[in-house]
Amino acid sequence: MPFTPQSLANLQATIDFCGKSEPKEAAKFHEQVKQLVQSLPPKEVASVLESDDYKSTYEAISSMLESLAKPDAVQTCQRLLHPKN
Repeated sequence: MPFTPQSLANLQATIDFCGKSEPKEAAKFHEQVKQLVQSLPPKEVASVLESDDYKSTYEAISSMLESLAKPDAVQTCQRLLHPKN
C-alpha cells in the first residue's frame, strides 16, 4: 500500500477539517481522497482505517488543525484545491 496509516490519517484529517472549514467545497476535498485511494484494494484501505496508528494520528492531526485561526485555515484549505494560485 502506498500510504502508511499515519500518512493516510494526516491526509484524511486535513481533508475532513477543510470540509468543515469550507462547507461549500467539502465534496471537492473528499473527492481528492477518493481519487487517491480508488485504485487500492478496499480491504487494505479498511485495514489501515481500522488500525490504532491511523486512529491516533487522525485524532492528533485533527486536534492540531482545530487550533488554527479561521483565516489561516481557509487559506490553507484553498491551497489544497487550487495549488497553483
